[in-house]
Amino acid sequence: MNMRKSTDSPTLPSNPEPARPAAPTEKGLIEHCIQFMADKEDIKKLFDKNGIQIPSKDTYKVLAEEAGNCETLHIEDIRSMLRDQWMEKRKSFRMNDLLANLKSGELEGHDWHKTRPSSLHLSIQDMVRNCFDEKFSLSDYLSKGMDIIKHEYFMTAIHDICEVLIVREFSDVIPPTRKKSVSDFVFDGIPYDLKVTTIKSNPEKWKQKAGRMTLDDKKQLAQELYDRADSKRMRKDAEQCRHNWGLNRMFYVVGDQDKWLKDPEGTVQYLLEGLDDRNNFFEMEVEEHKKGRKGRKNRILRKYRVRVCLVEQ
Repeated sequence: MNMRKSTDSPTLPSNPEPARPAAPTEKGLIEHCIQFMADKEDIKKLFDKNGIQIPSKDTYKVLAEEAGNCETLHIEDIRSMLRDQWMEKRKSFRMNDLLANLKSGELEGHDWHKTRPSSLHLSIQDMVRNCFDEKFSLSDYLSKGMDIIKHEYFMTAIHDICEVLIVREFSDVIPPTRKKSVSDFVFDGIPYDLKVTTIKSNPEKWKQKAGRMTLDDKKQLAQELYDRADSKRMRKDAEQCRHNWGLNRMFYVVGDQDKWLKDPEGTVQYLLEGLDDRNNFFEMEVEEHKKGRKGRKNRILRKYRVRVCLVEQ
C-alpha cells in the first residue's frame, strides 16, 4: 500500500469556539515526536548522530525544543530513526500467534461486565462486595473475572495487531518507541491515538448504517465515542499537546466483535483498505459535556477542534 499525501493539521482552539486548523509545520511535528513519542535513549542517539548538544536539563520538553531549533534536523531523520528502532523492538512480535489465539475459541465470552478499565481494581472490588452481598455467587464472580481477563487479552491483541500492520503497511507512518506515548503514530503528517472499539449506544441503529455512513453520521458516532472517554484525560491530552494533537483519534469500529474471533485477518484488512479512503478522514469539533442532573440536558464545557479517522464495519 502507498501512503497518501499529507493533509492539513488542526490548530489549538480557544474555547468555547474552536479555531480553524492550520497547516502542519515540520518543526511542530519534530517537537511532537520528540516530546511525546520517542524514548529518551533513542533521542540521545539521534542528537549524537546530528551533532546536537544534549542539554544538562534533559526533560522531554527541553529536548523537543532543542530538536525543533536544529536547522539540520528534518522530519525524515525522525521518521527513519523511530521506524528503525520500532522495527528492532517489534521484531519479536508474534503476529501469527495472536491471530491463532483469537480464532482458538478460548476467548469466547470476553466481557468487561460493566467494570471500568481505567479503574479496574476498584471495579473488581465492587464486584467482590456484590458477591459478599449475595447478588451473585462465588462461582459467578470467578467466571466474570475470567471473562474480564479474556477481554483484556482480546482488546490488547486486536489493538496491537492493527497498530503493527498500519506501521508495516504504510511506509511514511512514524511510530513511537516510548512505552507510554501520547500518540500511537503519525499518519499522513497527523498524530493519532488508535482506538479499536465497538458500538455501545444504539448498536442496531449504527449496524444498519455500517459501511455506508455519511460524513454527518461519522461525526455523530465519533462524538459518541469521545463521550465515552474520561473527560479529565481528554482535558490533559488537549492541554499538553499543540493543536489538540493529543485528542486526535483513529477509530476502527467493528459492530460485530465476533468478526475478530472468526476472521481476524479479514477484519484488520478491512481497516487497512479503509485507510486508503480519504472520506474516512475529517476534521470536527468535539464537545466535552458535563452530565446534567436527572431530566436536564448535558452542559457543554469545552469544544475542541480535532482530526479524526473513522473506519467502521
